[in-house]
Amino acid sequence: MTVRGTWTVGEGLYVGDEGAGELIIENGGRVETGTLFASLAALKGDGVLEASGVVLDGVNLVFDATHGLPQTVNFGSGGQLKVTADGRGDLGAGYRGTGELTIAEGIEVVSAYGYLGYSEGADGRATVRGMNSRWEIEEELFVGREGVGELLIEEGGTVFTGSRGYVGDSQGAQGRVTVSGAGSAWAVESLYVGNLGTGELVVEDGGSVSTRLGGHLGYSTGSQGSATVRGVGSTWTIDGEFYVGVYGTGEIVIEDGGSVSSGSGFLGYSSGSHGLVTVRGANSKWTTESDLSVGRFGTGELVIEDGGSVFIGGKGDVGRWEDSTGAVMVRGRGSILALAGSLVVGEMGSGSTLTIVEGGIVRVGDAPFGGSIDISVSGGTENFLRLDGGYLALFGDQTDHVVTLISGGTIQLWDGTEWKVSTDTADFLFGYFESEEAARAFSGYEGLGGYTILTTVPEPTVLGLLGVCAVALAITRRLVAVKRTRKSEV
Repeated sequence: MTVRGTWTVGEGLYVGDEGAGELIIENGGRVETGTLFASLAALKGDGVLEASGVVLDGVNLVFDATHGLPQTVNFGSGGQLKVTADGRGDLGAGYRGTGELTIAEGIEVVSAYGYLGYSEGADGRATVRGMNSRWEIEEELFVGREGVGELLIEEGGTVFTGSRGYVGDSQGAQGRVTVSGAGSAWAVESLYVGNLGTGELVVEDGGSVSTRLGGHLGYSTGSQGSATVRGVGSTWTIDGEFYVGVYGTGEIVIEDGGSVSSGSGFLGYSSGSHGLVTVRGANSKWTTESDLSVGRFGTGELVIEDGGSVFIGGKGDVGRWEDSTGAVMVRGRGSILALAGSLVVGEMGSGSTLTIVEGGIVRVGDAPFGGSIDISVSGGTENFLRLDGGYLALFGDQTDHVVTLISGGTIQLWDGTEWKVSTDTADFLFGYFESEEAARAFSGYEGLGGYTILTTVPEPTVLGLLGVCAVALAITRRLVAVKRTRKSEV
């Protein structure tokens, strides 16, 4: 198309939308539009093209102290593309080919929408770098809309998204967002990592992501969404619900002191979905204000290891509904899962497990509401608590309930080759510890005064090292007394 006069286009001008195309502006011609979607090579002539926003191929569009705003890009034989970036148009990189966008050195750029990797086959990358450098997107941001998109926020740069953020939006699309370094931040209303495609979110080295409504990893069937929150000071704050595997596959790793907080948590939300959360290393933690469901209708897994911690502000369930499966592993001294309310393993589902090994601990219930643990309560089968050197702490005096769990065949022990049910109380040590000192002497953990604590009988040499022989003897006498009382009742 050739323009020699003035041509005003409304919201958007697409050069080569579904096929080859070029725009020639010559003899003093002028084109004005909201957003220009084009390859720089497709712009010809010596005229002027003015746009509020652009999504371009073949250029690294740089907004910094040198280039500033508005931005002028040369094309053709003396033509000029003037980009105002005043918020009336969209901004991005990678329309149908490869493009880049850089915002740096304290420049603030505003756009209506953001696009990186707009069309199938496109590759768009953006970097927001440095203190006070900011990309403000009033509506939605697509990182990998139909193509490949990547967003890097570093060295104190920030991105604000007024509505939803999609990382790997369409089927076949790929998106990646990295927020790295202290002061680097992305604030977004709701976030979909792997909406229909494949998405990845990395928060590291003190970066932060805040989601005002909800976070979703693996939203649609066939999608894959993953996240990593790594390093001290690295945070992902979700004011609403956190879904790991909504209809697709979701996974998050919180490690090396990273932190995630959310309203509630769902791992394996829908039938056919799969959600995995791993919290690894000292000071790494996930905190929820309310409930946690590991395998709601789908398959959910929660792994807490090497000193990681998960704190649940409400109740928890593992394998809640029919056909769902959940697995929780708490492994290693200092690794903790703590719930303010009760915990159910296999409410209606079958094959779900809570495994506590190598000194890990699960603490259930707190004042003033109490809380307990139940296994296979509403038709679920083959659901088990698995213990091998780990600790289960139940709020209040629940020694009778522990005896019921053991005698009911709901606890499995590791025999060196496989997990086997034990109904023999002699295989366990447990009791109610009213004082903080006695609870600490038994378990090695703080804050368990007023809890009933259950563990497995250690090897004789380990028992001596722990210094709990006297406690074990007292517990054994209590168990004998319980047995005698029950025999007299019969």
